[in-house]
Amino acid sequence: MKKFYILFALICFTTNAIVAQDIQYNFSSSGDTEGWEAHGVATLTVASGDLTISDIGNYGGTRSLDGLNLAESSYTTVEIIMENTTDFATFQVLNYVTGSTNAGTAAKQDFTAPAMSATNTYTVNIPTGSNSGIIDRIGIRAKGQPASGTLRIESITIVEFDSSGTSYNGFVENAGFEDATSSIAPWTLSGDGSLATATFSNDANEGVQAARIDFGANVPGGQAILWNNYAFPISPAVVYDETVTISWDMKATSNADITVSPRWKMAIVGGATRTTFAAPNIATNAYASYSVSRDVSNFAAETYSNIELGFNIFGGEDGAFVLIDNIVTTITGTSLGIDDVTFLDDKNIRLFPNPVSDILTIDSASNIASIKAINLLGQVLVIQNGVSNKLNVSTLPSGAYILKIVDENGAVSTKKFIKIN
Repeated sequence: MKKFYILFALICFTTNAIVAQDIQYNFSSSGDTEGWEAHGVATLTVASGDLTISDIGNYGGTRSLDGLNLAESSYTTVEIIMENTTDFATFQVLNYVTGSTNAGTAAKQDFTAPAMSATNTYTVNIPTGSNSGIIDRIGIRAKGQPASGTLRIESITIVEFDSSGTSYNGFVENAGFEDATSSIAPWTLSGDGSLATATFSNDANEGVQAARIDFGANVPGGQAILWNNYAFPISPAVVYDETVTISWDMKATSNADITVSPRWKMAIVGGATRTTFAAPNIATNAYASYSVSRDVSNFAAETYSNIELGFNIFGGEDGAFVLIDNIVTTITGTSLGIDDVTFLDDKNIRLFPNPVSDILTIDSASNIASIKAINLLGQVLVIQNGVSNKLNVSTLPSGAYILKIVDENGAVSTKKFIKIN
């Protein structure tokens, strides 16, 4: 059995969870599944460098051996290079409870692989919450029963999380589409590729790149969703009535009637996933800024351990396109914890505008790692993690607040700002 480790740091031999390496299965030796076994009634064969799953059956697929012993915080995605010749399009990545092969108790993450599609690369969040922060084994299965066809997998890579060269804003990775030249990774567009496709554009409202979605036809709602493919871990877990605010810039070809509606999916603590839908906005033919705010969800008493942003994009016509850029995200609430902060005005940091009604900009010589907005009672009302110098405070009540800023080196600074309506 060949298991390939792509090393980014020295390996330390330890009984703790493995860190600092991708784990890749290439299926390069005929007959060798590299430890992957059938899930359900499916049949596995390895030939010509591919793992083929046939006779898939109801919820059939494949799973790795147990004992991976990986930290969920260090391994956040799995990359699957796969051809789908089935008549089915909805699949799942599973994260099993230690020592178990029971899919019912595993954490699950849906992904779309268009039916009868050529080889594509699918980057899927590894679902969390089933196993106390450890990945023991993962699986890939159909979410239902394909009537015919096979899955031909070239490789499966459990990807080590590497924050170097990656930017974050709020709970979004690569919010400005600037991290990779000529790419919008890790963003991907789910749905039927004949209806819409996603790429990059140099027609950006900020920076040098934006996301561009091209239409091949009028797209119904729910058929083209631009997913971030990064599930931001929330600690402490947020509850349903805290507020998510999404701001972004966009423009479209004239008279295209293209509508964009943010949505976010979350892992329910101790359960499955929940998706929340925000208000739709129609793009104009010049760049404009848009913002929506609403409760994390409508389901009382639920708490959530992570969150991933998506944009439902619909309408349009053949030849039309929409550009999206400069995404800013925040979570605001009254139960985000208490911070016993000591206020000391840092003269090396400047806030503007101050007073502020919506977007607060932070001028700092160091890269910012996290921001908290704290009221004068010490209650944390806004948390934003990631390399961003902007904070959306539009949902805060009017009044005085302390901004607690942690830079990339762990240095803590505080500034006072005034929120106005």
